[in-house]
Amino acid sequence: PARLIALVGFLCFVMSIPCELFGQTEISGEVTGEWTAEGSPYTVVDSTWIPEGGELIIQRDVEVIFQENQGLYIFGHFEVRGVQPFETVMFTFWDIEHWRGLRFYGEREAVFEGLETNNCPDTLITLDNNCSLEFQDCKLYMDDQFIWAHGPPWTNHGWQLAFFNTNMHSSGQLRMGGGTLTAENCDFDFVRYPPAEDPGFQGAHDYEFINCEIIGGIRSGFNTVVEDCEIYCQGQNWGTGVSINGQDGRMLRTV
Repeated sequence: PARLIALVGFLCFVMSIPCELFGQTEISGEVTGEWTAEGSPYTVVDSTWIPEGGELIIQRDVEVIFQENQGLYIFGHFEVRGVQPFETVMFTFWDIEHWRGLRFYGEREAVFEGLETNNCPDTLITLDNNCSLEFQDCKLYMDDQFIWAHGPPWTNHGWQLAFFNTNMHSSGQLRMGGGTLTAENCDFDFVRYPPAEDPGFQGAHDYEFINCEIIGGIRSGFNTVVEDCEIYCQGQNWGTGVSINGQDGRMLRTV
């Protein structure tokens, strides 16, 4: 009986442990190559980076768990290759208050396909000048900014951002300077606290929105194209509305 009681107690303890803790791959230090479903979940437990000249590709059906104050530093090439709806790449944040984000150094290019995040607690991505990012079929949920610059003037120049069939929920603005942002068949939801006094999209660069829903306004200092969209402005400040400048800017078939 004593052995049986001990065995039952051990089994109950094992069953109470989250399944993510079994078969996980702990990650730290320099990383290259591919992360595949066979090694999933990958848990980032300490400082982790892709070296200059290196490459990391995260394949479909992979979960990446970030522990407190950890992130990924990118000096090389980075890709996420998930597939909606069932073989996505999931970035998971279990009971953490802060993380260091995806930090790109130098003029980097990256592709994110089928990436999902669950309530990212801090800024998701930090960039240098002249970086190019593409998001396809992603679902991005953030309690803070989506994107930020490494240092003053905080809105770095030359970013090239493209979004296709992507949903974004963010508690901060998406600000840029001197770059371009294109979006097609996307939903953007900018929820700020206190209520918004600035638009969700703001900056001196070119925007192009085609068939998008935007909660939060647009204020552009350059050419902006808005076609077949629905825009919901927040707050009572005039600046939360829509301001389109530039001789080639236009708004068509938009509510």
